[in-house]
Amino acid sequence: MAKEHMVSIIKSNTEAYILDKANLMGLRIAVEVELNDGNNPVPSNVTIKGEVSPYAKEVLSSYIESNLAIPKENQKWL
Repeated sequence: MAKEHMVSIIKSNTEAYILDKANLMGLRIAVEVELNDGNNPVPSNVTIKGEVSPYAKEVLSSYIESNLAIPKENQKWL
C-alpha cells in the first residue's frame, strides 16, 4: 500500500513538472507518465497529447530527457 501511494505521488509530481514547463512555453497539452515496476519506481515513459509545433516538441522533449531521464524513444506524442 505504501508503494502504491509513493507511485501515485511520483506520477502526479512528474506530470505536474512537465505541464508546468509546457505552460511556461505556452503549450496546451495533456500528459500521462508511466513508472517502471522496479523496487524504486521512476518515470520511464510519457505520453503527450496536444498540438505542438516541431520546434516546441523538440524543446520539451529534450527538457524531459535531460531533467527526468525519460529518453526520447520513450516519449509518445499524439
